[in-house]
Amino acid sequence: MHSMFEYARWVMRNDLLSKNIKNENDLSFESVIEVKDYIEKYLKFEHKGSLIIQSVIGQEFGWIVRIDPYWAKNNLKRIFNKDDEILWRAAWNGYIKFSPPYFEVFEILKEEYKRAISIIPNYLQTSSEDSPFIDKLVKHIMYFYWHGKIVLEDNLFINFWEIANDKIRKNAISFIGLSLWHLKEKASRNIIQRLKKLWVWRAKKIQERIQGDEDYQYSLETGSFGWWFCSKQFFNDEDSEWVFNSLLNAIKASDKIDDIREVVEVLAEVANENEGIVLKCLDEILRNSRDIVTLLIVQDNVYKILDSTLKSENEGIQKEAKNLINYLRTEGFDEKFKTLLK
Repeated sequence: MHSMFEYARWVMRNDLLSKNIKNENDLSFESVIEVKDYIEKYLKFEHKGSLIIQSVIGQEFGWIVRIDPYWAKNNLKRIFNKDDEILWRAAWNGYIKFSPPYFEVFEILKEEYKRAISIIPNYLQTSSEDSPFIDKLVKHIMYFYWHGKIVLEDNLFINFWEIANDKIRKNAISFIGLSLWHLKEKASRNIIQRLKKLWVWRAKKIQERIQGDEDYQYSLETGSFGWWFCSKQFFNDEDSEWVFNSLLNAIKASDKIDDIREVVEVLAEVANENEGIVLKCLDEILRNSRDIVTLLIVQDNVYKILDSTLKSENEGIQKEAKNLINYLRTEGFDEKFKTLLK
């Protein structure tokens, strides 16, 4: 089946090169009628024993939409067969595992995305949160939100956050943070505002949930804000106060912030200009972390921050820095930090 799609692509490439077709917008299944006829024959009879074929068609659905969206829409219900769970999963799993997130495809498959979200608990019975099917679904959803193709008010998006467990929500927030961190340029203002809106909304929803459900798990999700902070995408006149306060609240709400080493390194870089809030964040990180290995990894940057805040003109900040130094000395770091008090 894969070879059939490769053959179709080969024919179309040659049609473009030979000028039989002037541009990609003129491509359609009509130029490979034999491939189209075979697929339509298969879909018509719904050979339930051929789950591999169903999966391959799912894998190729993004390409099909690109070259013949009209055919894709007309055959959508036969490819993603909601009346047969096994057939539907074969096609969906093939699609979500191998296809990048395309806007045009999302518009056609929006109902399938909703269905996939609704059965996340079923997937978790046999797979982990990091399985390709769940992981790729999370990345697709967050990619579409990043680009404004999904908004907070969409039922699809609301249902995702309601159904996803703490680990899946962490993966979603981490995907955004790591995407920001890897950007080589500044994100657009629209994207920054959209992402801030997401985090504010999630923080509010978490507070609402824990008031009615003390067993609600959220520590992994809030801890993943560390990557947002480390991206430095919010370090500007309009967003700096927000990102520092959000980091502080995330640290307080989490068992462990991601990634502590990077977070403390960035805090050290900006300590001179933000000494008060930096010291508060550091204090929460160090008192919450009981991992001696983590403390050893970050101790040099901790030293830089404390050295800087001890020189503050604000006596309150100096006092807080001394209190934190004394705490670290009681935790076994006497030799490293006692020199700061001389």
